[in-house]
Amino acid sequence: MAPNAQFKGPRGRDSRGYSVPEIRDRVLDLRLLTLHLMRPAITATLALFEWEISMTIQEELASELKEAIKTGDAARRNVIRQVETEIAVAKAAPGFKGDVDDELYSKTIASYVKKMEKARQEFTALGDRGADQAAKLAYEVDYLSRWMPQLAGEEETRALVRAAIAELGVDDPKMAGRVTGHIMKSASGLDGGLVNRLVREELGA
Repeated sequence: MAPNAQFKGPRGRDSRGYSVPEIRDRVLDLRLLTLHLMRPAITATLALFEWEISMTIQEELASELKEAIKTGDAARRNVIRQVETEIAVAKAAPGFKGDVDDELYSKTIASYVKKMEKARQEFTALGDRGADQAAKLAYEVDYLSRWMPQLAGEEETRALVRAAIAELGVDDPKMAGRVTGHIMKSASGLDGGLVNRLVREELGA
């Protein structure tokens, strides 16, 4: 109903003969009909959303690979295949008895990204000669970052550093390497560079 509609007919009816309550009822019926017609689309959208949330990293990468092949996205296709190669190597490692789950994928991706980031910095240092390779590796690092394990922040890491220093009973800056190694072996989800910096700060190195 238009906001400026006027009711001049008998008993407050509009020019079409509808009263205010009747118009409200018709509007409500139209809204309910619209919701009813949209219900299948809404249900399908929610189901797809729930399915995407419940996907494992392996399933997400398989879906991404399929899409990359379909669209001819060579860069995405190659990095996904490289991750699968890294997973195969991890599974074939002596003593591996774990499951091929999100934890394995996250750790493998984190290890691969760490190597690629180091290589990227080396190619970047070469200037124009390494620009193309550096850009390729930068894409891989950025693309895979969504599946990397969440790293502890500075405040949480500093607390771990202080606890480790107290546990080991050290105060000599020369022992920074020992403290860093102890922390990295006893805890996961840490940024090695951040741990090293904080250990040196706490020990006054």
